[in-house]
Amino acid sequence: MTKTQTPAKTKRKYKDSLFVHLFCTDRDGPKNFLDLYNALNGTNLSLETTELKDVHIDGVLYAGQENDVSFLVDNKVVMLCEQQSTVNHNMPLRCLMYIAKIYEQQLAPEIKFKRNIQKIPRPQFFVFYNGRESQPPKQVLSLREAFSEEDISLANAGTALFDLQVTVYNINEPTGK
Repeated sequence: MTKTQTPAKTKRKYKDSLFVHLFCTDRDGPKNFLDLYNALNGTNLSLETTELKDVHIDGVLYAGQENDVSFLVDNKVVMLCEQQSTVNHNMPLRCLMYIAKIYEQQLAPEIKFKRNIQKIPRPQFFVFYNGRESQPPKQVLSLREAFSEEDISLANAGTALFDLQVTVYNINEPTGK
């Protein structure tokens, strides 16, 4: 068996493909995604009144940069979802790169040079963990944890430091502990 054909990689790709199929390529993918969106946001949007646009990052265009599922909802929210069998604490950094690529794809290039502030869709980031390691039911990963130095004086002065948070949900059956 070659390095690229290990059972773990095959299993991982299978799970990834199933996740993407459920929310994107399946006939009911948009409905399934909107159900997920509603559950995570406490909303009750319907397909009849909600505009969904698949804004998936294609790995072919972005040399290995590929995400699982991402939709623009009513041109207001970009929700990115990943299925992971390991908790990757670099996920906030990856999501920052993903959202930058999505904005680059979706927005006119000249928008960044406009004098007035340009409204952009608000991003949301979620990971659904189904690995074997014990993990809490819900945890939040923060990009701030990756900064090599945090300016404490800014934080104490009430100035918001740049951050991006990824909510990780453990979707495994509870172990009963």
